[in-house]
Amino acid sequence: MALVKSQTNNQEFTVSNVTDLNITNVTNLFNTGDPNVNNSSQHQGAVTVRIPQSTVFTDGGGRYVNLGDFGIVQKLASGELTLDAGLYTVGQLQSEPEYNANAKENWNVAANQALLG
Repeated sequence: MALVKSQTNNQEFTVSNVTDLNITNVTNLFNTGDPNVNNSSQHQGAVTVRIPQSTVFTDGGGRYVNLGDFGIVQKLASGELTLDAGLYTVGQLQSEPEYNANAKENWNVAANQALLG
């Protein structure tokens, strides 16, 4: 499936898999607002692309992330650490004593592998 334009919002697209995105259609979206049009002299404004997050981790850059490298994730998964329901910033999680000091470095390595993938 390629990028599918929303029927209610011309600036919103959906893909079924992160692999539906490629350098050409992302560049075209940025330049023209349409993944199939590649000639525009100016950026046409922001667009939203909805991507199933599971595909980011199975087929995209997330496949290079080893959650076991993040101490706080291990503690959450094992039940050793519990947090109240809510949204947390990276900074808030990093302030938890259980946060693995190497996690940032591990994430950067994983992100670089994904880009070079």
